[in-house]
Amino acid sequence: MIEQKIISSLTHCPLFHRMSEMEIADALSCICHKIIPFKKHALYSIAGFEYPHADIVLNGEMTARMVSGSSGRQLEVIQFRKGDVIAPNFIFANPNVMPVTIETESEVNILRMSSRSLQQLVDSFSTIRWNFIGILSNIGAYLASKIKFISLLTIKEKVRFYLHTEALVQHSKTIVLAQSRQHLADSFAIQKFSLIRCLAELAEDGTISINGKEITILDIRKLQI
Repeated sequence: MIEQKIISSLTHCPLFHRMSEMEIADALSCICHKIIPFKKHALYSIAGFEYPHADIVLNGEMTARMVSGSSGRQLEVIQFRKGDVIAPNFIFANPNVMPVTIETESEVNILRMSSRSLQQLVDSFSTIRWNFIGILSNIGAYLASKIKFISLLTIKEKVRFYLHTEALVQHSKTIVLAQSRQHLADSFAIQKFSLIRCLAELAEDGTISINGKEITILDIRKLQI
């Protein structure tokens, strides 16, 4: 019997989109799976290792990073939260090697199944099959935008785009930075001092004002790219 709290968590998973709790429970009863707990700041995976299973985050948060072997510089690639399927585009890849290192940011519980079990779900349930195709399509679109963000935009364009997006997400012209400036710089693939200098320049020209982790947008038109 699958615990109700597990089924409830899986209703947040896009793999089971448009499925009732009963339908999710019936699907999982057809395959072998288990719950794997991870402590805070634990290594979930290391870049270069095989990824032979399919995992879904039931609770908690994890961060995937790429690390430069020569400089040790880290680039934050993506965060996984409740309901996310971890690296679904690598589950059936050949070779299925994880390209990033993933670390937990809090205590995390994972629902783990084998890649063969996921294939069984995809083959047996048309809703799951189309949901999985949608997940892979969304990843392709995300990676395309991420590549553009990192490689084509200038530092100031990256910062302006981020601030404009956060204002929309937080529904406020005063946004609160959830990450440190170092983490933000890593996610932008830039140096921390470059980020700080860019924020200072935006403050000097009247685009924003800065108060610790709070940034108030004074002229949102100047954030357009």
